[in-house]
Amino acid sequence: MDSAGGAAALNNTSCQSFLRIIRLELPHNASQWYQLHKKTIMIGMQRLQAFQYELIPDGETQRQLCRFAGSCRFVYNKALALQKANHEAGEKFIGYVVMAARLPLWKREVGQEWLKDSPSQALQHALKDLDKAYQNFFAKR
Repeated sequence: MDSAGGAAALNNTSCQSFLRIIRLELPHNASQWYQLHKKTIMIGMQRLQAFQYELIPDGETQRQLCRFAGSCRFVYNKALALQKANHEAGEKFIGYVVMAARLPLWKREVGQEWLKDSPSQALQHALKDLDKAYQNFFAKR
């Protein structure tokens, strides 16, 4: 992540905690880079069984995941700052669709070209998370 572009690099502990969060349910033959933890719980006569997979990425994949997480955090914070400035100006809440339309513009800004390296779906999902947070706040949930 380019610190000159305005995004703070993830420190090692936050990156490790991000990687601990990644837990996916994958089919048995999905890949060679996961560990399988099988849990079986008996409740009365009903048997509940779950498979928990832990991804163990190599060094380059781990760096990419950290970059993607940092890019998502940067987009989330940029959109949050825009929402705050919009609110202080007395304007209405900016919805997800309008905010997502600004994402390609942010990718083309000088000093933020590194956003193009991240998957657009992850950046869009960060905007969806912010939109959902605002909706929950205004609905008092």
